[in-house]
Amino acid sequence: YFLITLVIISTLSKPSNAELTIFDVGQGDSILFKSNTNKTVLIDTGGKGEENFEFKHHNIAKYKILPSLKRRGITTIDYLIITHPHADHMGELPYIIDHVKIKNLILNSDGFPKHLLNQVHNECKKKRINIIEAKNIPQIKIDDTELKIYDTFISSSSDKNEYSIITLIKY
Repeated sequence: YFLITLVIISTLSKPSNAELTIFDVGQGDSILFKSNTNKTVLIDTGGKGEENFEFKHHNIAKYKILPSLKRRGITTIDYLIITHPHADHMGELPYIIDHVKIKNLILNSDGFPKHLLNQVHNECKKKRINIIEAKNIPQIKIDDTELKIYDTFISSSSDKNEYSIITLIKY
């Protein structure tokens, strides 16, 4: 009985912590937040290539992001935030959409070229992914964590980096 009690107590008293993982995706970014109840937010996908939604090589998602999600038991992304439409931030989006269930995609459509935005909308429609405009969701509350979404779109700029969504995670 002592051993059984010890196992139960150690299992129940184990602290359940959130995790933040920053993926090495080359020049761009990809950051995963996983709450203590396994809710997930992925910020950007990384990627390489031209400013085009369709790429033939998805080595970053295939060999870095997806294996890491699998090791963590993640099969669903609750929120995927695309900060801005540069290939090194969203180039792996098509591959990830095809291999992971995504519930919500947050973006700033004002910063996207029309053809690219149409491609994203079409893929999301096929996969039943809810698209949320960054300006319409100032925060996401997950367990005891608050993610503040800042739409920092500078309409007078032609630099897509100045169209970025900034996310502040308060845990």
